Amino acid sequence: MHADTFRQDFDKHLNSDLKLYPSIQKPIIVRLSHKHMFQWPPSLDSVEFINTFGRLIKFNPDTRAMASVIVSRLLQNTSSLSITNKLTTGYMGLHIRSESDAPRGWLSFDYQAKRALEMSIEEDLRHVYLATGQESAFTKLRDAAKPHNISIESKWTLLTPQEVGWLQELTFDQMAEVDYLVLSLSQKFVGLSDSSFSAQLALKRHLFIDEWSQTPFQHPKDSISFLHGKGFLYPDMIWP
Repeated sequence: MHADTFRQDFDKHLNSDLKLYPSIQKPIIVRLSHKHMFQWPPSLDSVEFINTFGRLIKFNPDTRAMASVIVSRLLQNTSSLSITNKLTTGYMGLHIRSESDAPRGWLSFDYQAKRALEMSIEEDLRHVYLATGQESAFTKLRDAAKPHNISIESKWTLLTPQEVGWLQELTFDQMAEVDYLVLSLSQKFVGLSDSSFSAQLALKRHLFIDEWSQTPFQHPKDSISFLHGKGFLYPDMIWP
């Protein structure tokens, strides 16, 4: 099935194959596999739809509360941080994707870490919030950052022991939501173009610059986000 004929094929499937006839009085719910989100080209829709579709998905109140606590701790710990125009000035958000399940050929941890520290110095952002699923990556980056007077923090270091206990009750994906929310507010975000997590964040943050932008994030960067990597794997596959 081609995306251009989706509507007529979908209606035919409902009416002819399933004998279902939805209406305003009798709506139905159709659940699609998540893989379809990567198969539908967003460019087929209007700019208004593309730039607002992602808002239909609401984050879990617990993850939003946890992210708010983390951002407030960042603000408390450093007097140079402040909230300005949807972003929290003074810290860099960093996503490093180097877990064992990362496909072969993706940039190594060493490269991602080295480039991130270089950008921290270039941007004069000495406070870095790191999102990674690899504890050893956090330790290695923090050690590498010390000689450069760069502070590396994560959800694990900014929460109290009791709050960490609550965090550990969340699923892996819910923990990623916490990171996503904190990273989205950073003054500068640095991620990996191969990662759909990083790519979607860059697309979302691009709307902070222009909410009705006619052109999506262009790899490798805009004024508030930068993605490592040779190319953008998701140019027309995900919504911001």
